[in-house]
Amino acid sequence: MSLFSPVLILWDLVIWVAIGGGKAQNQEQRQLTWSEDELNAAQKQLYGRNLLQLVEERAGCCQLPHPLLGWGL
Repeated sequence: MSLFSPVLILWDLVIWVAIGGGKAQNQEQRQLTWSEDELNAAQKQLYGRNLLQLVEERAGCCQLPHPLLGWGL
């Protein structure tokens, strides 16, 4: 496997992890204070700036156009 091969990102998993994965019962325990709607809006901005690419053959998945972008994000 190449070091520079693209990695699929399941966006539902990103949202689940970002909002606490069901563990946080209140807003103070969450590390990020973004809602699911704000995360989806951020995803659209990343698509618009070509920092994420939609994977057509896998619904709900996206990938970074270049793996080195992952180190910067």
